[in-house]
Amino acid sequence: MKTNKWAASLLAASLMSMPLAGAVSAAASTETTTYSLDFDTANYTEKSVTYNGQTIKYRAYEKVVYVQHPVDTKYEIMNIYIPEEYFEGGTINNYTAENAPIYFPNTVAGYLPGEPGSPGAGMGGGENAVVALSKGYVVAEPGARGRTTQDEDGTYTGKAPADIVDLKAAVRYLRYNDEVMPGDAEKIISDGTSAGGAMSALLGATGNSADYEPYLEELGAADERDDVYAAAVYTPITDLENADMAYEWQFNGVNTVTPRSFGLAAGQGGPTGGQAADGQTTEQAADAQATDVQAADAEAAAGQTADGQSADGQLPAGQLPEGAMAGGLGGLMDGGQAQSTPTPLTDDQIKVSNDLSAMFPSYLNGLGLTAPDGTALTLNADGSGTFKDYIKSFVVASAQKALDSGTDLSDKTWITIKDGKVTDIDYDQYIQYLTRMKTPPAFDGLDLSNGENQLFGTETVDAQHFTQYSLENDTAGGTMADAQIIKMMNPLNYIDADGASTSQYWRIRIGTKDSDTSLAVSTILATTLQNKGYNVDFSMPWDIPHSGDYDLDELFAWADQVVAAGSTDSQTSGSTSTSAVSANPAVKVNDKDTAAAAYTLNGEVYVKLRDLAMAVSGTDRQFEVTWDAAEKAVKLVSGKAYTPKGGELSGALAASASKQAALSNAKLYLDGQEVQLSAYTIAGNNYVKLSDAAALLNLEVQVDSGSNTVAISTSGS
Repeated sequence: MKTNKWAASLLAASLMSMPLAGAVSAAASTETTTYSLDFDTANYTEKSVTYNGQTIKYRAYEKVVYVQHPVDTKYEIMNIYIPEEYFEGGTINNYTAENAPIYFPNTVAGYLPGEPGSPGAGMGGGENAVVALSKGYVVAEPGARGRTTQDEDGTYTGKAPADIVDLKAAVRYLRYNDEVMPGDAEKIISDGTSAGGAMSALLGATGNSADYEPYLEELGAADERDDVYAAAVYTPITDLENADMAYEWQFNGVNTVTPRSFGLAAGQGGPTGGQAADGQTTEQAADAQATDVQAADAEAAAGQTADGQSADGQLPAGQLPEGAMAGGLGGLMDGGQAQSTPTPLTDDQIKVSNDLSAMFPSYLNGLGLTAPDGTALTLNADGSGTFKDYIKSFVVASAQKALDSGTDLSDKTWITIKDGKVTDIDYDQYIQYLTRMKTPPAFDGLDLSNGENQLFGTETVDAQHFTQYSLENDTAGGTMADAQIIKMMNPLNYIDADGASTSQYWRIRIGTKDSDTSLAVSTILATTLQNKGYNVDFSMPWDIPHSGDYDLDELFAWADQVVAAGSTDSQTSGSTSTSAVSANPAVKVNDKDTAAAAYTLNGEVYVKLRDLAMAVSGTDRQFEVTWDAAEKAVKLVSGKAYTPKGGELSGALAASASKQAALSNAKLYLDGQEVQLSAYTIAGNNYVKLSDAAALLNLEVQVDSGSNTVAISTSGS
């Protein structure tokens, strides 16, 4: 438990005449400046904001340089906001100065540089920070360099991996100063949208990886850990080296492109509004309008911020600032997206789409993903398969939730509704409704014109390729980015990898009206995490376009829940995560050998649910297994023949093979009735306690530890 060293520092500060005002430091040039990593408890201003009729008082520590040797102090700074109650021994939402979680939202968008946000300003109008403070969170809002950042000599200083390195350095600063400031640096919850969602995913996946260490040392980052407790990830533009294939797999055959309106909040190093021209990418629109930020800064200097917040920090009660929208990057939310005139793809672009689409199944199949019910998620050469069905199930579940909440879906003729239930969707018509907004390739432009090309530039080269396909079909004399840099920008390379500390808790969202990236990208990220035993809350909110933080009450309810789960785990001998070991038992059903996989955990045998169903299929005790995405439930039907999904009874595990096991949070129903069955997710599959399953399904089980055999009989009464 952290001590109260911060209280002594604050007592000393209170003896001074007045708290200092203004920035800690924001020097234009840092060539000869070394900054202290010690948090200055005296350098704050007192502020307040009114939200939902509640006046929230807080101390603002702004423009805190978080590394010793910053490259650019316009961006490598952090704003820290702490509820005033914590300096008076108070509590908010059962949180105190010692245990309050730290909410850590970034403002990265389009991989552009982002200045730190603040309550009432920044991404989505800054409502996220206001809500966080109202719920007792300490808020730490870091800035970060981006793909367009340059020094006074014109050298590029924000190319990959600068943005994630900066955010890691900010996490290290918080942990370095954990003893002298309120808030618990072991409970940092990252949040980001779009490219910022990719940053949040990287923070969650790559904690403490040595790959980033040389860059952190060069900046003079604190010698601390940089893992985070939990990651909230909205519509991440990630898995970039495979994102072009995923986008064309989704939109192949949609041969018109409809760019949407684009709007970023001020302070992100991007535009404050405007619309992409026909054929222009979102990133290009951002670059073309980046000068709008200067006008916003001028308004702020005159006492009125660009988002309509007055200089005294007051927000309209229960409202966003005038002109601001809930969420990060969605532009105009009007049951969809404001759009320009559709433009036909050229023949060359259609060929590129065909090429990339055909490449995606091989990539997807190589991941070895499985659904929560154990179904192998794969694609056929034509792009059909269980993975496509799995994505479809999330869209169906989202439509059902919207229908249940009273949303009128009668104009969506591609949705089949019977007796108040969404029973099916025409997936191809849904994709037409979703609309294509990017030309192929969506991310690694053949002419190096996309923002992601800029991301992978160097100090002297503005843009490079990062996929072999675009390099081989290059039209601009481009070169390939360094393979190590490409690796460092993809969270999938680090999840559960040696030397990386991956966050246990994740919340991932992509809206069903989001066409900035493929739905497959977020689905792959969420499923990879689930398959490796991590706690993942994943869904596709209905008709939400490319945006984030649109569901703040749900976001912080989740955050409170995972914080409480972590506290419970640390106080009890039980845990949501443990280690399972394969004793490689020989599993027999009715005296016949099977190739069932089994683990032992806490002295009990756990078998793969689908292996058990396959093994007893055709007997009096057979049962079917299905996955209900809408209810996030595994459903068993007794007496019904099992339908193989692929991968069942594929062989015993290696003896003594150890895997991470996470308590399964999926509901389980048997013949329509919810039942309790001890289950763990191990290597992406549901493993159930054999003794529990036997009792439910009327099976006889005998375990002989001496001969290391498990005998299952279906002849029980």
